Amino acid sequence: NVTSVRMARRLDFGNLQGERHYSLTSAYDRSKLALTLFTYELARRLRGSGVTANCVHPGSLRTEIYRDLRGISGVLVRLATPFLASPEVGARRVVHAAAAPELEGVTEAYLVNCRPARSTPGSYDLGLAARLWTLSERMTGLAGD
Repeated sequence: NVTSVRMARRLDFGNLQGERHYSLTSAYDRSKLALTLFTYELARRLRGSGVTANCVHPGSLRTEIYRDLRGISGVLVRLATPFLASPEVGARRVVHAAAAPELEGVTEAYLVNCRPARSTPGSYDLGLAARLWTLSERMTGLAGD
């Protein structure tokens, strides 16, 4: 799964979908934490099956994701843009995570610049991951066996 080095420290299950308060950057950060937690939980559940599940941060890329940011954040993003990697570089990192021979059999990993790294401490919370998994099953109607 494509995630980010930028992610929230925790999830607010009372405002998981931004029903009470919505912020673009907070929603992004929470979604990346949730994706990482979910991927790690999936990897644990698939362990021994031959199927792997990993997270990859493609890098800070020159994309349009923050094009609507206003204020100082928008100014900072526009100033940083020339120094960011191209989308093609990000794509190569994602493909590497999926197909590199040296990653054969590697699961529950977090990759940055094509190398294993540590994600944020909150992403290793087993209880939070299990709770998110259960909530995901309930919200989608896809309860596991």
